Amino acid sequence: MSFSVADGRAEPDGSDDAWPKMRDDTVSPSQNTMKTLALIIAIYTLPMLLIHLSTSKILEAWDGVGSSWIKRQFSPRRALRVEALYWLLSLAAWPLWRVATWKTLVVLFAGIHLGIWLSGEFGILQLGSEGGNNAAHGRRLNRAIITFDLIEAVVLAAIGAHTALYLLHAVG
Repeated sequence: MSFSVADGRAEPDGSDDAWPKMRDDTVSPSQNTMKTLALIIAIYTLPMLLIHLSTSKILEAWDGVGSSWIKRQFSPRRALRVEALYWLLSLAAWPLWRVATWKTLVVLFAGIHLGIWLSGEFGILQLGSEGGNNAAHGRRLNRAIITFDLIEAVVLAAIGAHTALYLLHAVG
């Protein structure tokens, strides 16, 4: 193929050497970014599932007397930060969620978690033992948290599966 400088058009001349060939395995930077985000989300989903499936034990440890490793290392504030980061990463991976249902789930759960996280950070929401709630209110709140986290665990499992399938397709 030859190129005419005068009119800027490519003319076929039977030769393909005039234009550099793009390799089929060439990946754009945005594709690499999406693969990286999908990998991070897929890996991050595993501890998130563990946390959400262990909510009742975590709440017991936070509410219990004495000092446990979970009170020292994984306070309610830290738990909210861990969740907020996960949902921020999920929002950053927006192109992964091609179907409106996925987008809706990610936006809904990100909005809930980022709102709760910001409320905790700015002192609007009192976390853990800061709350000073009566026992009955605390039990109802814990049941609501456990129920929400079980629902979220299903969403997390779906997101983990979706990102894993994306990675398998992207690599294969």
